[in-house]
Amino acid sequence: MENCLIILFGVSGDLAKKRILPALYDLINAPDVKNIKILGVARRKLSNSNIIQNSRIYLRNLDAKNIKKFKQNFHYFQLQFNDSNQFKDLTSYIKNIEKKYSINNKIFYLSISPEYYEPILMNFKNLDLENSKGYNRIIIEKPFGYDLNSAIKINNLLKKFFNEKDIFRIDHYLGKDIVQDVVTLRFTNRIIKPIWKNEHINHIQIISTESVGIESRGEYYDKFGALKDFVQSHVIQLLALTTLHEPEKLTEEFIRNHKINILKNIEIKEVVFGQYKGYRNELQVNKDSKTETLAAIKLFINLPNWKNIPIYILHGKCLKDKLTTIYVEFNQSECLMLGNKCDYYPNYLNLQIYPHEGFYLRLNTRNPINDEIVPVIMSYCHECIFGHWTANAYNKLICEVIKGNQLLFIRSDEVIEQWKIIEKINRKKSKLFFYDKGKIPSQVKNFIEKDGYSWHLKIDKPNIVVQDGELKNK
Repeated sequence: MENCLIILFGVSGDLAKKRILPALYDLINAPDVKNIKILGVARRKLSNSNIIQNSRIYLRNLDAKNIKKFKQNFHYFQLQFNDSNQFKDLTSYIKNIEKKYSINNKIFYLSISPEYYEPILMNFKNLDLENSKGYNRIIIEKPFGYDLNSAIKINNLLKKFFNEKDIFRIDHYLGKDIVQDVVTLRFTNRIIKPIWKNEHINHIQIISTESVGIESRGEYYDKFGALKDFVQSHVIQLLALTTLHEPEKLTEEFIRNHKINILKNIEIKEVVFGQYKGYRNELQVNKDSKTETLAAIKLFINLPNWKNIPIYILHGKCLKDKLTTIYVEFNQSECLMLGNKCDYYPNYLNLQIYPHEGFYLRLNTRNPINDEIVPVIMSYCHECIFGHWTANAYNKLICEVIKGNQLLFIRSDEVIEQWKIIEKINRKKSKLFFYDKGKIPSQVKNFIEKDGYSWHLKIDKPNIVVQDGELKNK
């Protein structure tokens, strides 16, 4: 990978500091990378050293040589996002970098609040993109607007300056190894493929709980809430990957086309919203805020393979544990045991994204001591096999943008369907309830238990460990 200038708007923001800059640091110091430069853009008066220092605790493989190389390849430009004259100055600054380092290719990365998308995109006319010798690509962060109308407007603005093949709508969950493995698991394993439908699956849960609150994101979060901040992209993408029909080929267009078919056929049945106690006292949060910090949703997919299969979604802040998982429970097997020993658990496959990233399969076996049927968990532990320092999601996704590979990104029509789903959810929402921090609210428990199920909030753990570089059973 070589010959590219990455222009990061919002370089002083929280997301850039904690995730994007560490990914770019890894990228700059990768052995196969040549002549890639970073231009940070923000409204504040900052120095290169200020920006890098603020991100320092999030960098890995820290040493003087790597830091020096990153500083040498990093530039900063102060810009008011709605100032057309300053955009002309930015154009000159970019051209100077291109000339100095013989760079033809540019990637514009918008890591900013959606309210700034329009003024920045409108000023792209001053960047003289049509006269560029290389490619011009753009990365845009979720939530891709703040409602359906704004998403349509942003899509239209993007297409004024970029072809769809050069627009990369990023959702970092799609860069996580275990999320990518969902498709691999489903469509490369013959024992999985035939049972992934309503004849065999009882219900599905997609869970993302967090133990912390909104931290320093009050101004942003209070405008969006759990539904628009998290469910709109992360959860809906996990849902689509979990349920999409087998594509003709595992390529970007086939997979995206089948995801769209899922999104268009979602029926929302029931919704509850909650807010943790003390949220209204958080910094930069409205004292009468009705913003939800928790959402529980029940839905169906109106397609033959998923007819009558309930799918439950839970996302919330200030709950007991940090857990992100896709839990698939299968129908109970018919009892054929002698002595009516039928009190055994249904099988499940748990695709756990965090913590202990991996797959966990519950099967039943016989206890040789008393002949009772007992459950056992078979596990695939990603870290145990491939190590802790596999590429982080942002590093991987930025590399895919440089390569021009769209597979792990969201297409314009997906964005529109995601916002339509959010509108359906909002039409079903009930009165906001308030819940204690650190606990699963009774309203959330009752939401699924009245249907005869319970949330899979247990954190599955691998049954192998790494000792002295070798895999061993626990």
